[in-house]
Amino acid sequence: MIISALKSSIESDKRSPIHIDTINALTDLVGEVRFEENIGEGINISDKIFEEAGLKRYSREDCLKDSDLIISNQPIELHELELIKKVAQRFLEWLIPLAMRN
Repeated sequence: MIISALKSSIESDKRSPIHIDTINALTDLVGEVRFEENIGEGINISDKIFEEAGLKRYSREDCLKDSDLIISNQPIELHELELIKKVAQRFLEWLIPLAMRN
């Protein structure tokens, strides 16, 4: 299983859905945890620190294409849904209100 964490698509939102103090819980559960490049900028954590903790850095597109589960503080952009694996798409269908899909 691959879990990916994404930066917010809103420039002013500097939060990170992953934190150095809690990533061990993720890495203990699954085989691979990825993160979008520069995800820690808003919390002053470099990509190198996440990599040293065992996470793998990828582009946003690669995170979306290859992941089984996506962690994000913001909803995924509608145009990005086409990139997401079918398994993850089915899960997201439960979460995205019908009004957003139309």
